[in-house]
Amino acid sequence: MSENTTKVVQLNSHLTAPGQVTDELQSLTRMPAAFVETKDKGKQALRPLLQALFDNIDDALFELADRAEHNAEQNMFFESMREVRIKRRGMELCFGQELDNRFRLLLTDDAPRAKSSADDPRLAVDSLSLIANEELEELVAADTMIIKAEGEFTDSLSQLTTRIDTLVHPLEVTDKTNPFGPTSVCQSFVGVCKTLDMDIRAKLVLFKLFDRYVMNGLGDVYAACNEVLVNNGILPGLAKGRTTAARADSNIQQPPAASGTVDVFAQLQTLLHGLPQHTAGIETSGLVAVGQAPQIPRDTLMTLLQSVQLSLAPQLDQQLQAALQGVGPQQLDIQQSLSNLLSAKLPSKPMSIGQVESDALNLVAMLFQFILDDRNLAAPMKALIARLQIPFIKAAMIDSSFFTKGGHPARRLLNEIASASLGWVAIGIVDRDPLYAKVSSIVTRIQREFDGDSRLFQDVLTDFVAFLDMDKRRIGLVEQRTINAEDGKAKSEQARTAVQTALNERVAGLSLPKVVISLLEQAWSNVLFLIYLKEGDQAENWQEGLNVVDDLLWSVQPMDSADSRHRLVTMVPPLLKNVRAGLTKIGYNPFEMNQLFTDLEVVHLSQLQALNTVKLDMTASTVSTEQNKNQRSIARETSVIEKTLDQLLEGHGGSDVSLEELDAELDEQLAAFDALGDLMAGDSEAAQRIDTGALDELAVDLPAENSPLARQVVEKLVVDGAAEEPAGGNVDLPDNDPSLVIVDSMVVGHWIELHQDNKKKFRCRLAAVIRATGKYIFVNRSGMKVAEYTRLTLAQAIQRGQVGTLDDGQLFDRALESVIGSLRDMKTTTA
Repeated sequence: MSENTTKVVQLNSHLTAPGQVTDELQSLTRMPAAFVETKDKGKQALRPLLQALFDNIDDALFELADRAEHNAEQNMFFESMREVRIKRRGMELCFGQELDNRFRLLLTDDAPRAKSSADDPRLAVDSLSLIANEELEELVAADTMIIKAEGEFTDSLSQLTTRIDTLVHPLEVTDKTNPFGPTSVCQSFVGVCKTLDMDIRAKLVLFKLFDRYVMNGLGDVYAACNEVLVNNGILPGLAKGRTTAARADSNIQQPPAASGTVDVFAQLQTLLHGLPQHTAGIETSGLVAVGQAPQIPRDTLMTLLQSVQLSLAPQLDQQLQAALQGVGPQQLDIQQSLSNLLSAKLPSKPMSIGQVESDALNLVAMLFQFILDDRNLAAPMKALIARLQIPFIKAAMIDSSFFTKGGHPARRLLNEIASASLGWVAIGIVDRDPLYAKVSSIVTRIQREFDGDSRLFQDVLTDFVAFLDMDKRRIGLVEQRTINAEDGKAKSEQARTAVQTALNERVAGLSLPKVVISLLEQAWSNVLFLIYLKEGDQAENWQEGLNVVDDLLWSVQPMDSADSRHRLVTMVPPLLKNVRAGLTKIGYNPFEMNQLFTDLEVVHLSQLQALNTVKLDMTASTVSTEQNKNQRSIARETSVIEKTLDQLLEGHGGSDVSLEELDAELDEQLAAFDALGDLMAGDSEAAQRIDTGALDELAVDLPAENSPLARQVVEKLVVDGAAEEPAGGNVDLPDNDPSLVIVDSMVVGHWIELHQDNKKKFRCRLAAVIRATGKYIFVNRSGMKVAEYTRLTLAQAIQRGQVGTLDDGQLFDRALESVIGSLRDMKTTTA
């Protein structure tokens, strides 16, 4: 095998030719959206299974190589590992293309019937000798995987096959031809593996791992695909456990579980015939009951129905004009009109129509009665759809699969018109409305041209889908701009709210100068907002912005220490520098900025003056203490001087003394008294200066009410643009409240009807749920925003009847379910 490692293999050489890609895309575009969505969902569910296979093949082959008994076998496993690694990406792509090809084959008349190995002629007993041993082992391995998977996933596979079958017209889909059936999946992988240049032993290991990781996981694939189809209204009532054989059962158990390979028309006929038949006397003309008169040939009947359509044209025109005024159209009695026409043409000869034609006429009448009663469509659109009743009767008479196949082009056309018209309302001159004009032209064409060939419905459907695609692209652009604007608004609101919360956590309960309050609310909040919007609340700049707020708040609070004075003097210059830099960055008005800084200067100077007053009080206390010391010294000195004078007089009392000597000694003592007097005088003057002049000089006036120094206690700051508490925000609803359940079930694209106070109604569609704010954004059919709610306010609006939900399921399928339910009820009532 190592000799061929340089060989280049074209992995997709056996797949669809490049020239067929366009045909495939065109085929897919003609199929219902549910068909394409199912294909994409199934491939998406298969992708991780295939990933797990390739992630584990290396380990498996390496383990086998490690246990190999000789070098040749070991090299073989290592070469196989290398081969799979090189071609893995190509194999994954080719596997997906194989599945796409099998879906494409469902849309063509030459879709092959899938075969198991038991059906393969090469496995006939007399032919086994012609098959190489390796090929035989591959076939046996594949057949084993298919049989095992079909037995394990019988129920979910059968449901998926039935639902896909309803989308494909007129071909029949079986478990073997189902593109996601075990047969298709397994054979696709085996076909891709033919490009691998590896020993059969390694290839069988690969198949075993494919069985373990992919085939065993098909249940999840079927569940995902069935969910897509159910969400699109494809047989939502299909009974679990209904097998392919059970689909042939003629007893209807689920509405409309009968769709699929079962003949729904036959079952509807059974229900219809089970009702009491009102028989009257034989009429002498007109249309009579089946079998009571000669039968009109089908071709003649088609011509007569065309004549009835022309005769009803004036009535249909009147209904349309009335519908534009809001009056719903009435059901057309086609059978009576046909009887009147026959009476006019054959006044003395009664006629009848065949049982199939009669049943088709009655069932279509019931379908259209439901459609015209449906509140999801506007009256003008109902009036246009009502014009299709006779063409639909013709289609049902000619092809009974009209009731059976969900992919019938007439049914799909009706569903597309109803889906596109769900949010449509008549505004202004309706003839200028693109959708109304398009539907009107389609209806007119079908009325004029339909002659029994369903290809007309297909052509009209293709044209209408192309129109819708263009319309959706235009609406999508407008809607995307709306969503982007709301998303930006939500982020802005979230940022404003975060800023307001951060500021209020810091200022609540503080007494602040008005200039500081104004600075935080109107200026610095914008600085923080810009930082949050660009960098979030985990950024370093965000924290630095909050630090500026903390420093500013501290700088205007009361202080009572020399340390506070020192910190304030040190802090103020860089603080003001940071504030100025932040305001400059957001382009703050320079004149208002200068006024802010002037007012802040006054505030900070007043803080420093308050600190000086505290220091002055301390100094006066010190002087007072010194004054007491001086007074005590004066008292001691006075006592000493007085004692000295007494001793001087006593010492000279008993002897002669010179008057000159005595006079000199007395002068010394009196000089001491004079010095003591000066000390006392100086102490008194200093005290006087402290008590009056100094305190008067440093006194601070109380601020005026409109002064920047004026203070007020702050409860909370209000930042422009921050989210407000929604009305009714203090009301809570339990999680199981029906209105909340409805809200939680809404998905993007869901239509609702808003009821205004003036009793007018308009319709809008859920365009997005903004994650940042939790708001539900609704747009009209043009993509423009018309309403927004929170989860709670939307639930409350539903409770009050201000909002109603619309059913956006497939119109024809809902009508068919209603007909089946009505027939059952009528049968039960009369039983």
